[in-house]
Amino acid sequence: MLEQIVFTFIGEDKPGLVKRLADVISEHGGNWLESNLSQLAGKFTGIVLITVDEAQRDELCASLQSLKAEGLQVVTERTGDDNSTDLMEIELHILGTDRPGIVKSISQALQQNNFNVKQLESRITSAAMSGDPMFEADVIVQVADQIDIDALLVEINEISLNLGIDIDLA
Repeated sequence: MLEQIVFTFIGEDKPGLVKRLADVISEHGGNWLESNLSQLAGKFTGIVLITVDEAQRDELCASLQSLKAEGLQVVTERTGDDNSTDLMEIELHILGTDRPGIVKSISQALQQNNFNVKQLESRITSAAMSGDPMFEADVIVQVADQIDIDALLVEINEISLNLGIDIDLA
């Protein structure tokens, strides 16, 4: 029987890291399904979803953990049931003047309005005319599919006004 495993990793960025991970997974009959990998400040990090035969699971997880000797920190977790099937996904694009605490403010406002953050990608860009640092993010949030869309738009507008940022629905 196949099992799904999610693992995260972080290590010094160097050529061959992805190949090394793929080799370990392949050696144990695993299949790389989904991933999000990124280089940030000289570190290479990611989250990966794989499947592996139940009989190979423990050995695969141990082999991934053994990559610590090569400077790679790995955390593995078996997945549970995905209970997000009754949720609607909405994409938001956020743009505002950068300041400390903006992610905290956004995430707090989203949580208070019962939005579940599924994915958040953020970056600092420069304002076109002034060159001032701008916080920009693309966020996928999940909400109950029976939500009143007009009320949802009002909530998003309130978040935008309260935080002094632009939030566009994609």
